Amino acid sequence: MNKASLSKVVTHVEFDARYIFVPLSRNLLPLRRWELDVGPEEKPLYRSRFHLADLPISSLFLCAPQESTFRSSDAEIFLNDEQIKVWDSTQEGNCVLLWADVTHTAQPGQNEIRIRTNEAPMRFRIEGDFIVRQFGGDEVLFPPPDHLYIGSWTIQGYPYFRGAAAYRQSVTIPETMRYRRFFLKFESVGNAVEVRVNGKSVRAMSSPPWETEVTQAVQFGKNRFEFVVSNSHPGGFDVSPGPSGLLGPVVLEAR
Repeated sequence: MNKASLSKVVTHVEFDARYIFVPLSRNLLPLRRWELDVGPEEKPLYRSRFHLADLPISSLFLCAPQESTFRSSDAEIFLNDEQIKVWDSTQEGNCVLLWADVTHTAQPGQNEIRIRTNEAPMRFRIEGDFIVRQFGGDEVLFPPPDHLYIGSWTIQGYPYFRGAAAYRQSVTIPETMRYRRFFLKFESVGNAVEVRVNGKSVRAMSSPPWETEVTQAVQFGKNRFEFVVSNSHPGGFDVSPGPSGLLGPVVLEAR
């Protein structure tokens, strides 16, 4: 719910700190810890693990660049003792990304990925519809909430997320603000934002001052605002992108 001044002349409407949050691409969990097991078998065995909460997650994918996945033509990849044989591909930047749907192979608790290969595995990650929470020394995957608050999304379950996400909220413009021009002001954004009002794109901004006029897009009464914030192109495998998203309050001013 938004908060409006009750004074005789209303000069601004403040957006609530809680937004409907819709990531426009899948969340990421890089697999950075690998153990090497050199046994009597001909090919070395590499192991990595990730953890799921005891709650249903709608989609999970194991992904890696093509050169990381099958550097050795006879590489064998398993999740929880089930071999992954079916891989799809998509172009991501300058590389081909291979991915396998492991939604129904993964299980609550610890999940183990094993790769038998003569080449050391590189840059694998889990993608899907989840958030990442720290529990002790483990990063655990949970189903995502419908809402997020202002402040970096990297500390609200999206520490590795790269790409764009939509923040949605409806606000009501009172009749007492008639005959004025309307401006949206963002305290801080990381790193770029596109403003959409009532389904129409108004302006995209990639640097301060984070302010734009929306007079022609708004109407008196209820208005639907959507702020599409992006921090970089998808493709991160192991480094947090830093503070991202709506980092501070948003205000609609009448001047």
